[in-house]
Formats: sequence, C-alpha cells, structure tokens
Amino acid sequence: MTRRFYRKWDQQLYKDYLRQFSLDESKQFRSLSNGMKVKYLLALALFHHATLYILDEPTSGLNPVSRDEILHIFTRIVKDGKRSVLFSTHITSDLDRCADDITYIQNGMVLKSTDKETFLRSFL
Repeated sequence: MTRRFYRKWDQQLYKDYLRQFSLDESKQFRSLSNGMKVKYLLALALFHHATLYILDEPTSGLNPVSRDEILHIFTRIVKDGKRSVLFSTHITSDLDRCADDITYIQNGMVLKSTDKETFLRSFL
C-alpha cells in the first residue's frame, strides 16, 4: 500500500531491511510488538534512498541489540557523505555512538548547536 506514495521505491532494499530486522511481511502492523513496530517503520523510512532522514526517537522501545543495529545502519547510510540522518533522542549513548553534530533544544529554544566534540567539551 505504501509503495504508491514513493517514486523511488526500492523493493530489494525494502525486503533486505525486513529480513535484517526479522520482520514477517505477512503479519499485520497492529499485531507486532512495540519494538517490531519501530523496526517496521524504520524499514519504511529507509528504503527509498532519501538524502535526508528526519526521525523522532528512532531507537525508543528497542532492546540494546536492536538499538545498536539501527545506529549501525545510520552510520552506514551517512558514510558516503551524500545522505544525512537527523534524529531526536533522550538516549545520550545513541549520540556517543553516531552523532557528528548535536543541537540541544529546550522548550523549543536552541541552547547549543555544534559538533559533538565541542559540545561535550563545553560541559567539562
């Protein structure tokens, strides 16, 4: 059903993500666990070769192994320098693993926005 909304539907990449995330294509979305729902939504977000992915709490509800898997995928996506991943998170270890830049927002106001190393040094 989702395919018709995207010009650049990559069926093979979509199937690869379903397989990588151990998702059964025949299951209905509502029958999936919370973690599997997150993985399915990520598979839908990642399959169409976008140049910018904007994600809200993408690792929320995932166990540590699944979280590592997702962060590894994000790192792989941006490796070519042609694509970016922007995501919000409260899980600071996710930032340690894959962030290049950090923007700290509180009550809708940007308090600090800089590269990760400068950001971390400013709190020492």
